[in-house]
Amino acid sequence: MMREDCIVRDVREQDSNAVWALRNDPSICAVSRNPEPIPFENHQKWFKEQYFSGQNNFCKVIECQGEVVGYCRFDEGEKGNFRVSIAVKPGLQGKGLGSMLLEESLKQMNGSGFSAEIAKTNEPSLRLFKKYGFQASGEDDKFYFLNL
Repeated sequence: MMREDCIVRDVREQDSNAVWALRNDPSICAVSRNPEPIPFENHQKWFKEQYFSGQNNFCKVIECQGEVVGYCRFDEGEKGNFRVSIAVKPGLQGKGLGSMLLEESLKQMNGSGFSAEIAKTNEPSLRLFKKYGFQASGEDDKFYFLNL
């Protein structure tokens, strides 16, 4: 799969199943704050409220050849800061899609005040966020905390 075959766009309600499937992939769960799979009914309700009810949250997806293969979420936290969460379909990681997704998403968000929690076992994600200017602001036993 080539980057030229891919676009970054705003999430649509019909992307809910694809985002849920990505989030629940075992390799993605393993590096998430909550490693447990999420039931679809819970996800569906959360997804609709989070991104389609007027809240100040945003989600971008990367679509390649008509298939959603990644997402980048911006969920508003304290003081207008956005917590960033990104995932790319296993098997397509390491091909530059995460870079394309994060770079385009940050451009579309046009600002700063972003934070991310990166599992200490997820070195590729740590490199990705640092590549786009995120800097370490702390850590706990399992995660690094980064800000932009």
